[in-house]
Amino acid sequence: MQAEEAIQRFDVTIEVERDGDIMITETIAINVEGVDIRRGIFRDLPAYYQDADGPGKLPYRYTVLGVRKDGESEPYRRERLDKEVKIRIGGRND
Repeated sequence: MQAEEAIQRFDVTIEVERDGDIMITETIAINVEGVDIRRGIFRDLPAYYQDADGPGKLPYRYTVLGVRKDGESEPYRRERLDKEVKIRIGGRND
């Protein structure tokens, strides 16, 4: 019998820097058995915000400082789509 696949913990720390930058750290604990969860984690972030009083669409700029799994570096890719930035963490587990 396999254990249940589920997110066990999702902690987020948000720090606002003096220059206005925002530093976000996510810590995610997941039980993965390779049944339903087989392709890593996807994070979909908005690519821009609408400025009602200004020039229109203003882009968000994301910098991934690092991704770790069990304390070791984990591969990731980022992809810019029309309205979002997709970050793919890890890979396929067949």
